Amino acid sequence: MKEISIITAILLEIKNQGDDSFSIYNITEAIRDSVGNQMYELSESGTSVYHDDVKKGFQEVYENGLLEDYDTQANGLYREFKRKSAVGTQSVKPQSNQPLKLQQSSKMPLSIQAMILGYINNRSGLITMKQIQSRLKGYGCTCEDIKDYLTSIGRIDSKTAHLPASKVCCF
Repeated sequence: MKEISIITAILLEIKNQGDDSFSIYNITEAIRDSVGNQMYELSESGTSVYHDDVKKGFQEVYENGLLEDYDTQANGLYREFKRKSAVGTQSVKPQSNQPLKLQQSSKMPLSIQAMILGYINNRSGLITMKQIQSRLKGYGCTCEDIKDYLTSIGRIDSKTAHLPASKVCCF
């Protein structure tokens, strides 16, 4: 059985919601169903899915800007999220309306890929690999690893590609 992080599970289940509205509890239930159906196991807790863990992971996803394509509405008891309609909504950040380019074949974990893209999408202008690496302190990512991943998804600024890895910029 495939083992994934709680963050990856959350992102997968949000994607599976499509245009339907959902709450964090709905995501917890969807993860429980997927684990119960042996689609994957959580690296943090195996086959146990705790709502508090999902809430904490969901908050991280939210804080890293990975839900900017979703509207939030409080219904009195909890928050509901719904994908923004494509008509009439335009993001001011040029890359943020592209889908996440998480690559299962990459040597970098999907949760780290999601954090990198969230960091990039929440900033404007060019960002150096060193800035991204500083944001990922404690995850063991090198500037070279980050550069390799961003090169693979076409997010490296060609004008800086020849510089040492820590000084290469992305957009």
